[in-house]
Amino acid sequence: MDSNIWKMIIAIFSSSLLSVILTAIYTKLINDKNERNKYVTNERQIWRKEIREKTYEVVNKKEISEADITFFEIRLNPFDKYDNEIIEKLKGNNRVAFSKGIAYLLKHGWERVKWETSNKIVAKFFKKMKYEQLKFDLICTDEEDDDDKLNEICRKCGLPNRGVVKI
Repeated sequence: MDSNIWKMIIAIFSSSLLSVILTAIYTKLINDKNERNKYVTNERQIWRKEIREKTYEVVNKKEISEADITFFEIRLNPFDKYDNEIIEKLKGNNRVAFSKGIAYLLKHGWERVKWETSNKIVAKFFKKMKYEQLKFDLICTDEEDDDDKLNEICRKCGLPNRGVVKI
């Protein structure tokens, strides 16, 4: 009998120990993920604030300097054709198209943060969507009906109309 009791005690302690270890690993993974998400979200917030402030400054300047252009070149994605179009609008001194492009870029970034932090199913959907559809193949144009085009893109993505982005 004594040996059966000891086997049961060992089995109970073994399963309890395994349970504690698995719980600790799972908790660590969740905490690491939450910390990483918090860090990325905070960095994105800082980035959006810097871009917003510098855009306001540049749009209200009499002349755009190389330092202004460089500021955006090092903060926007050099491999993204839409980000490069925004920079080209700045270089061409087209302040309206530039500020509108930045407005949509910031709006897109904000929507992305909301989606990624609210619902993992939506975040997975967002990652699968064509990035170009949410970005703005219409933004860096000089046409007046950009808002209709943006709403059309949103409909294609299954999103509600975005309406007009006021600057």
